Amino acid sequence: MTRLVDLFIAWAVKRAGGEDAGQEVVTFEDRHEFWRYAPFWPDEFVSRSGKHWSRPPWWRPFNVLLHHWDPDKDAAEPMHDHPRWSVTICLRGKIIERTPWGERVLTPGSIVLRSRKAIHSFVVPEGFSGGTWTLFIVGRRNYPQNTYVVTQRGVV
Repeated sequence: MTRLVDLFIAWAVKRAGGEDAGQEVVTFEDRHEFWRYAPFWPDEFVSRSGKHWSRPPWWRPFNVLLHHWDPDKDAAEPMHDHPRWSVTICLRGKIIERTPWGERVLTPGSIVLRSRKAIHSFVVPEGFSGGTWTLFIVGRRNYPQNTYVVTQRGVV
């Protein structure tokens, strides 16, 4: 199975334009978190006129993105939600998903389905930075993305 996953990752990166075509994703504090590859179509568009679109056309109801996790040391992703439903599939490595109510470890084969209201953040355990790959399947953007602060009293 790992050979099949390796072939899929290589295919998706190549289809997205190669290693150099990865989009750097940073935390809200501008710290590197992971590389995003879009093997099917971009997640955001710029029209010929220069107008920026973050919502794809109606005939693209979802997108598939490949994430290569290699965060800066001590880069902490804040709790956030997404502007759309999402599915995360861990392909290689290990990643910890934290929610206000607990945490779970995702290992190869783990699948997580989320509504747009799901609040979470990810942490890559020591020793897995650069070796963790996830497939991120997302619906159309319909809402703004929010960040949250989790306190003893709940989510703010």
